[in-house]
Amino acid sequence: MSQTIEKSWDNYTNRFLAEGVHYGDIQKMRQLVTDWDDWCAGWLNFAKAAEQRGNLALEKNHLLTVGVEYARASVYACFGHYLFWHAPEEKRIAHNYSAQMMQKAAAYLSPALIPMKIPYAGIEMNAYLRLPVNQEGPFPCVVCLGGLDSGKEEWLVMSSLLAQRGMAAILFDGPGQGETFYQMKMHANYTDAVSAVIDYATNRSEIIPDRIGLIGRSLGGYYGPRAAALDHRIKALAVWGAFYDLSNYASIPAHTLEGFIYVTGSKNLDEALGYIHSINLDDVVSQIVCPMFILHGGKDIITPPSNATRLAQGASGLVEMSMWPESGHCNHDIAHFCRPAMADFLKDHL
Repeated sequence: MSQTIEKSWDNYTNRFLAEGVHYGDIQKMRQLVTDWDDWCAGWLNFAKAAEQRGNLALEKNHLLTVGVEYARASVYACFGHYLFWHAPEEKRIAHNYSAQMMQKAAAYLSPALIPMKIPYAGIEMNAYLRLPVNQEGPFPCVVCLGGLDSGKEEWLVMSSLLAQRGMAAILFDGPGQGETFYQMKMHANYTDAVSAVIDYATNRSEIIPDRIGLIGRSLGGYYGPRAAALDHRIKALAVWGAFYDLSNYASIPAHTLEGFIYVTGSKNLDEALGYIHSINLDDVVSQIVCPMFILHGGKDIITPPSNATRLAQGASGLVEMSMWPESGHCNHDIAHFCRPAMADFLKDHL
């Protein structure tokens, strides 16, 4: 097994498990997928097996199973194309399949996913609205903001936690992410897209317009705080892996660094540096006045703990810090209790 593939399995298995990948499937894939070039195809094979099970369940009118299996197909394909920068066409095929499978799953899930198209800068960002079941609205709403090479299909677990606590969730692909990547690359004014989502949300009858929260994951742990500083319609914020700046960019894993080149549509690192240097909260951090929960791992090799402490110290509002010294990036190893803690915080403040 190549060193690259071993590191990928070691580094990301907790994330896969946290998003609902079955441990038995991981064990089987780890035996079958032994070279990085086979990564995407290996995940896609397991995704298509889930789709076949979903088709069979649909024939038998087992509709809850239909939703579970189509969503599983989507999530598995999502992890297949994740970080697969070196083969963009193969990545795109897997990504399109992931998006299509979630579209098929949407109506069968509980809570269901309601498809939306959110206007922004001459394009439409594909998104889903998820509402609590068996509860009367309108509801507080949390905008779920992904990170580098992250899409709306990876938010099922977190949006379920929010729905269980009486909150709606909007899952969307911003510039450089998911389906929107193929219309618009990531850029320094990403927070304009967040405000466009809030504009849309506040005009939905299912949502209480003055009770909007945001959860920002990984690179979203930069754009979330920046959005909260610039758009005070955000009344509560959860930062899921904090980015204050990217001054440490030269020391992050090369594979991750390649992602900044990819999502910005740059040809090389030198071309991407303008964007990388734009990641800095110095000019806005004091304008963060809403309650903020910061979750961070002490062994984060992507964004160091100092990014979390600088954010906490610079903000002007209430801050609850949850720092776990032995945990890594986005704390996937302790997902079973740190994700509910973020959802509880948002409920308390919305």
